[in-house]
Amino acid sequence: MRAVSACLQSLFLTTDGFSRAEPADFDCGRQNALLLAGKGLSCLGSSDLNTSAWNLSKEPFQHAAAAGAVVAAKLREQAAAIIAFVLEATSSLTKVSPEWIMEHPFSLPVFVNATGTSSKKKFKKEVKLTNASDRKIGATDASRIVASLKPDDVLTEREIVAGMEALIEGIVRDQIGKVVNEDFVKRALDELELPYVRDEGGTALIEGEYSASRADFAIPSNVGPRAFIEVRKSGSNHASVYANDLCMTVVDRITRHPKCLAVLLYDGSWSGPSREKVDRVFDYVFHVHESRGAADIIKRHLAGEEMRKTGRLYLTSAEPPGRP
Repeated sequence: MRAVSACLQSLFLTTDGFSRAEPADFDCGRQNALLLAGKGLSCLGSSDLNTSAWNLSKEPFQHAAAAGAVVAAKLREQAAAIIAFVLEATSSLTKVSPEWIMEHPFSLPVFVNATGTSSKKKFKKEVKLTNASDRKIGATDASRIVASLKPDDVLTEREIVAGMEALIEGIVRDQIGKVVNEDFVKRALDELELPYVRDEGGTALIEGEYSASRADFAIPSNVGPRAFIEVRKSGSNHASVYANDLCMTVVDRITRHPKCLAVLLYDGSWSGPSREKVDRVFDYVFHVHESRGAADIIKRHLAGEEMRKTGRLYLTSAEPPGRP
């Protein structure tokens, strides 16, 4: 996913924000696949033809769809190869030992889907696994997996491949939100040489009035932040749920840090009531493709220019001290 994300960042620059492509943009196989997938186009056989079709298309370029299509295709190839290897090495799961499973922990998703369970969480509960993962499986868990196998109930190779589709979709969905969308923000902040920390572990949190949390980007740090950025991707069925918790977190933070700028960068279906909620709470709301504009505003704010909006929402009835 990181390689695909880096490729998208390069294309964002060469296509002027995915607005116009040149034949050279289609010369690389990965770039060609991303550009076509982002507009739902099929390859026409040459860079010139693909360029013409892409520029004439009225469909807006969807970077998430592009990354998802390319990465999912690669994951399907890898999944099919792993499944074929496991089935061949174990005679279609009829000759499996705990030792073999311990030596090949990456085979865990195959066992999950071969039983028709599909859900790794459900499989672990049914088999009573304690600490098994696709990185390490202990002797007890391996023995329990072997004991759970019923050769007559094992699905066909084709069915196992189909069963792993949900897993692939979940991986792609999570990685697009965390890797691809945040890379637009990272690039913009790096271009303006703005200092920041990311939500990548550690002990420091942004203290609010009633809770403490990490932002996707805190500027310059989680301690006494001058600005923070939240990056969200969501479909219409989830945005309304996420918006409530997100807004409460933001209000809690800016009440404690009234001079801190709150910025949301989004992708997906943030509209209607959900958009109204975040517009009321955040100082600025941008699409991730507008990350450079958000970074410009933050830089001006750090330089001393007043960039906070008036009428902000706080946990008290009046704005706390700190705003002229």
